[in-house]
Amino acid sequence: GKINRVAAFSYTNPYFTVDGISQGFDIYHRRVDPTSLSVAQYTSKSTGGGVRWGIPIGEKETLSFGPSIDYTSLDVTPGVSPQQYVDFVNKYGSANTTVLGTAGWTSDSRDSVLYTTKGTLQRASAEVSTPVGDLKFYKLSYQYQRYFPLSKDFTLYVSGDVGYGNGYGGDELPFYKNFFAGGMGTIRGFQPGTIGPRVVNSDGTLSDQRVGGNRRIAGTVEVLFPMPGFGQDKSVRLGPFLDAAQVWGKDNGGQDTGPIRFSTGLSAMWSSPMGPLKFSVAAPLNKQDGDKTQAFQFQMGQTF
Repeated sequence: GKINRVAAFSYTNPYFTVDGISQGFDIYHRRVDPTSLSVAQYTSKSTGGGVRWGIPIGEKETLSFGPSIDYTSLDVTPGVSPQQYVDFVNKYGSANTTVLGTAGWTSDSRDSVLYTTKGTLQRASAEVSTPVGDLKFYKLSYQYQRYFPLSKDFTLYVSGDVGYGNGYGGDELPFYKNFFAGGMGTIRGFQPGTIGPRVVNSDGTLSDQRVGGNRRIAGTVEVLFPMPGFGQDKSVRLGPFLDAAQVWGKDNGGQDTGPIRFSTGLSAMWSSPMGPLKFSVAAPLNKQDGDKTQAFQFQMGQTF
């Protein structure tokens, strides 16, 4: 795509041992150019890979862990990119190698992945860079999803997502590891990446460019039901929803990012032959000055 270009190869052996321990590896090359979004201007190229293992600790629970290595080069432009991005490159260099350790926990009791009517999905993950690399930082995240059957056709869906990151040992969280919010997956009705701290201009005013932050919360309440008139066909599902999200930086650049944003609208999910497709039409409930909205949004390849 215009913003992300990724070439990746992943392999997983789910029965690496007779006890059900899985093993896999990943290799990738990624180019990120968010300048067409309302995100502060920079470009990055990342190449890396890693090995991972998964250990079942129950019928519905799995622990995962593994090491990886990443090489990222950055391109920032003085006078165009935010000064904090330029300062980061001046301090840590335009290219960095990071050796990471990752760990995660997943609990999944959903009755179906594509057409869930009951059950819970929880995910917790940690990503920590080791002192062996050039940068020292960590990122933590937790996701919770719960489906409550209201009747034969109606299901209440509730989700929450929190994330936190920081540096350690005197380092800082790399700006390209910041959290963003807006769009599918966080808060529909707002343009992708536009919730949270903005770039502060030299005269103290705020620009339209967003820099993300090291803390994020997001949540959704949605009532899901099959498309009327489709009979027993469960390939299309509708849902009125309420979304909420906000992102904060360490000091927000001295700015007030305002309250947690809310939006409401209607979504449609189609389990198409090409994969899951999701559409939404939404409107903000508490739009603030400088917020950028987007009524219609679209996503493919994910069911949540």
